[in-house]
Amino acid sequence: MRLTQLTPSEAAVFEQIQFLDNHFKTKFGLECFSQSVQQFINFFADKQGYTRRTIQNAFRKLEELGLISIAYNQGFKGANLFYVNLEKLEELRKSSLDASTKACDKVKAVFQKFLSIAVNAGKEPVEDVTVNAELPALGFDLSMSEMMDDELLAGIPNVFFGEYGYREAL
Repeated sequence: MRLTQLTPSEAAVFEQIQFLDNHFKTKFGLECFSQSVQQFINFFADKQGYTRRTIQNAFRKLEELGLISIAYNQGFKGANLFYVNLEKLEELRKSSLDASTKACDKVKAVFQKFLSIAVNAGKEPVEDVTVNAELPALGFDLSMSEMMDDELLAGIPNVFFGEYGYREAL
């Protein structure tokens, strides 16, 4: 599992957990912090769709990934205690970076191959192709051949002037 495979709601919940973790570590020196689900709901109140179920599902997924550890109902006034596993976070970030680097390398390789084909395409000599084929001999009868010769030699075929021919049409 990579960090980039989190849904937007899971990523938003995790960002809030990270923010709170950093706040409590820097301000009070605490390794974990206490927060209730209701406080998370209040924080996400302006965003559509962040219900109790969405937030709890995000907690479960983040806990399954090993990013956070939760001690339920152990904190102040029954709130949950959260601990962020920074080692796991770095591991997932590294795997996400590795995956994106591999994808970029594949795209680069394909693009380089395309460029080499495009550059080399202009350097290849073009062959002259000659066709040594004869037209098929058609078996016309002599009268048909003479009629075609007369029409073509006159310059205007009779079919354009109907059955009376050119002279009678004028």
